[in-house]
Order: sequence, then structure tokens, then C-alpha cells
Amino acid sequence: MLRIYLLGILRGDIAGFVGAIGTGAAYVGMYSNSIYLWHGSTDALFPAFVRRVHVSSFSGNERFAVYVVGSLVIGITMSKIIEYPVLRLRDKIFPGLQGALVVPLDKPRQDAPVAAAAGALPPT
Repeated sequence: MLRIYLLGILRGDIAGFVGAIGTGAAYVGMYSNSIYLWHGSTDALFPAFVRRVHVSSFSGNERFAVYVVGSLVIGITMSKIIEYPVLRLRDKIFPGLQGALVVPLDKPRQDAPVAAAAGALPPT
């Protein structure tokens, strides 16, 4: 979908490349909260785990690459295992409002000063 918009702005191959980057960034962004929550533990534990399995020491750049990839993998995995199932359970137990709150035009809401100031509500 992103590529369709980029084709009007960028040329074919460049639009495909930029679209792929955008799709990857959107995928990571969908899990960014979980990645953020798990990156500290990943930094503390994952490089040592990989070093034991791989049986070698890391340079600074290699350790950083393992940290970034490990943060992405562990964050996305934990999000799929914990966060999204809990959110689905929450939605089953506490369903959200099914429709938007409609305010009659003759009685504007008094607790919506932003909407009134923006001209969304008719003057009283």
C-alpha cells in the first residue's frame, strides 16, 4: 500500500526500496513498546548467552549488533506471547464503546473546550 503512494513521488526501484524500509519500520513500531521494555534485560543477558553458545568473544560492534538483533527478537516474541493475548483478553472482559458519543447540536458538551474553541461545535 505504501508503494502506491511512493510511486507518484519516487521512481520505481527507489519507491520499492523506500517502501520496504517503511514497511519494516512500521512492523518494528507495532512492537516498539515491548522492545523498549525488554531491551535492558536483553543487554544484560543475551550477549553472554550468545557468547556461551558461539564460544567466542565479541568486539564492540559485534556486541552491539547482537544487542540490537536480540532486542528486536525478544521484544517481538514477548509481545506476541504476553502483550497481545492479554489485550485480547481485556477486550473480551471489558469491551469498548461500540459507537461514538453523539452530542445534540442544541446542547453542546460543556467539558469539550478544545472542540468548541476549534469551531467543531456551533456557538451557543
